Amino acid sequence: MSVERYVRWLQDGFQPSTVSRRLSVVVGFYRVCVIDAILPHSPAEYVRKPVVPPGSLTLGLGHLQFEALITAARR
Repeated sequence: MSVERYVRWLQDGFQPSTVSRRLSVVVGFYRVCVIDAILPHSPAEYVRKPVVPPGSLTLGLGHLQFEALITAARR
């Protein structure tokens, strides 16, 4: 599956902010593959991220939630 098709599939069921975050992971993965000389170029290099409205209500993790996440990861 091409990266463009993956983005279109995501757009059928998710909000633009979710699609953008998931695409960022894919872009980062391919970037590391190019840096490590596993791939000659990234297939996600020119894929456009969806436009995310500036008034996103997602605030991210709070301080206590972040600490709980780090504590769980260390175990």
